[in-house]
Amino acid sequence: MLDFPHWIDFLIRAPTGFGSRIRIAWMRACGAKIGRPCRFEPIRYRYPDEIQTGHHVAICRGTVLYPHLGRAGKRRIIIGNHVFINFYCFIDAGERVEIGNNVLIGPYVYITDGDHGMDPSSMRITQPMSLAPVIIEDGVWIGARASILKGVKIGRNAVIGAGAVVTRSVEENDVAAGVPAKSIRKTHN
Repeated sequence: MLDFPHWIDFLIRAPTGFGSRIRIAWMRACGAKIGRPCRFEPIRYRYPDEIQTGHHVAICRGTVLYPHLGRAGKRRIIIGNHVFINFYCFIDAGERVEIGNNVLIGPYVYITDGDHGMDPSSMRITQPMSLAPVIIEDGVWIGARASILKGVKIGRNAVIGAGAVVTRSVEENDVAAGVPAKSIRKTHN
């Protein structure tokens, strides 16, 4: 394992946000489009030129932004303004994952727009990915350890319960929970 000299480690993890500014500057230099001011703790990402965030976005430690097909010039992960992504989330985009404004995402959330083919006549590893965009509209709150699967649209101001597995779209102002997630009530009367 490669260890940085402790003074470099301090600069990268500085509590003043200096480390965040360095990370964001590096991502921008690699092609990411990132609004201002944003705060990124140490995260992992691939193909930064396919990542775009709005203003006032905070992404916590351990989160992975993974546009996996690598077609330069096409933004696959799009995050709106005033978005908070908690610890150790994984956003996997083969086609497009779009997150609206004022969205809160709890820790360990998994969001993907694809899955593997299911043709029983051939090996799974040789089958092409099946892709459909994921859209999370404004004002959504996603609880810890929820999974949002391909082709799902989560409507404005919806709430996704902790541990839910969302396989179908959720209407605006719905509270959805369970495996698979189902609407259990509205966010207001």
